[in-house]
Amino acid sequence: MTAVVSDVQPSLPDKPQPVNVSFNSSASGSAVFIYVTNHGRAPLSAFMLLWRSSQTNGKLKDVYVDACLDHMPAWQPGHQWAKDLGLPIANVGLQVQVGAALFSDGSTWGDPHRLAKLIQHRGNCKWPGA
Repeated sequence: MTAVVSDVQPSLPDKPQPVNVSFNSSASGSAVFIYVTNHGRAPLSAFMLLWRSSQTNGKLKDVYVDACLDHMPAWQPGHQWAKDLGLPIANVGLQVQVGAALFSDGSTWGDPHRLAKLIQHRGNCKWPGA
């Protein structure tokens, strides 16, 4: 049974969005690369991606990326997180967006429900680089 989490109100306004996501295909079109860019003023320590494609049968999936849990440095302002999804560009209906973000200065951004889930996922992690 999954615990119910209370929504968390973000400390940063909805606009301008401090984190954005983009994707493109490889030169051969055989894979899709995703990029998340930190446009905020503080290092980005965690974020939640919302993903939907034919591989998820059109259902929205949450993907957590957390520098604290992965014991890596947070992404500085202007820096990107990148991942090869290994999917062909022909994967019709690929949709990816950022649902929530945590910054190293304690600021938060995103949908209140997704932000609560991201904070819950992190737990008590205190990695110094994040």
